[in-house]
Amino acid sequence: MNNSDKVTLVYLNWRRGKQLSTIIEAASKQTLPVHIVVVDNAYDDVDNKVETSLAEIVPADNSVQCWARWKYITENVNTPYVCVMDDDLIFTSDTVLEEFYNVLDQNPQVDAAGTFGVVLQKGKGYAGSIHIHGNQYQQPVKVDIIKGRFIFIRTESLKGLDSTPDYTCDDIKVTSHLPFKITLPVSNAGFRDLDDNDAVSLRPDHAQKRQVAVEKYFADLA
Repeated sequence: MNNSDKVTLVYLNWRRGKQLSTIIEAASKQTLPVHIVVVDNAYDDVDNKVETSLAEIVPADNSVQCWARWKYITENVNTPYVCVMDDDLIFTSDTVLEEFYNVLDQNPQVDAAGTFGVVLQKGKGYAGSIHIHGNQYQQPVKVDIIKGRFIFIRTESLKGLDSTPDYTCDDIKVTSHLPFKITLPVSNAGFRDLDDNDAVSLRPDHAQKRQVAVEKYFADLA
């Protein structure tokens, strides 16, 4: 990590090492100085090895699953901002991180921003609430949840985060800790989805798990 780095970008590897290597190559071209980290839950899996010299590789054993990235972040990150991003999403614009940095840097009341979010509506549950993609709108939208696809966070806002692992909906737990969250539009769409036949969102119990998490972390809005 260089002293000039403004943000630490954290990926989690489980079974997409080769794909993640391509994603990291695109991330390394961002215009904002960035330190890229891979928390590698498949470190001992030769078939899913991340082969890159562009990121710091942190061996992990998958014992806390997705929570491993938040454990790493809360214990190790000291850049002003930290970002998490899914391993089936790739940058299509080199200015995404700089755009998010500029908004948070100029708006100190904002704890985090993302591209995919949820405005919870009391009594309508997770599925029945308003789901937002930042590029639907020309302006920022205040949300209750930022989905874990892409979250850009003011690092100091994570202080006091309960360290108890959430194995299924870590994004809902973490963003419930952050008071002020928005979605933002980004230039040239900003991202492209990569093929993912094993996406968590496609699993039959996904919606129910998200609802349980909303009832746990946003009880007043459930």
